Amino acid sequence: RFDEGGAAASRGQARGDELAALLRDSSPFFSRARPRSTGREDFSSSWIDAVYTNASKRGLCAEDLLASAAQAIAIFVCESAVALAERAGQRVERMLVAGGGAKNAALRRSLEEEACRVLGCTVHATEDARTCGECAPIRGEAREVCLFAILGAKALGRQATACASVTGASDSSSAASWAIP
Repeated sequence: RFDEGGAAASRGQARGDELAALLRDSSPFFSRARPRSTGREDFSSSWIDAVYTNASKRGLCAEDLLASAAQAIAIFVCESAVALAERAGQRVERMLVAGGGAKNAALRRSLEEEACRVLGCTVHATEDARTCGECAPIRGEAREVCLFAILGAKALGRQATACASVTGASDSSSAASWAIP
């Protein structure tokens, strides 16, 4: 199932106690040191099933769970932004949201609220030229094509494409290769 545009999450209410349990108990990812990256190894369909089952046992409906998840994501994004900015000796002035997250109304609303509260900054979707303007010169539909072109060029030049400062790995490495038919 897919929550198109965050419609179901927007109907739900984030519940602080359930949110705390989701953050604390659901995955070791949340306790790892930053920088960190994740994927299906941490948040697989079995993880989703387990979280949903546990939430149902506590009387949390699907909409409230989705709203709580959107809020949890916003909290972790803003906490990471604070940590990275402090490490760089800088301040976050604005946050850009791209891809599917920019199309999820519940996630956008949670990010906007959390970014304003924690960072004192604004949130813009890169696809929204009215509020983003010069901050994202590459149109949303073209971003993935441009990124793969950059990855291909770096792989051809044997440059790192997976940076340790982003992933938390011990070394930067090339995670891309050319496959010529």
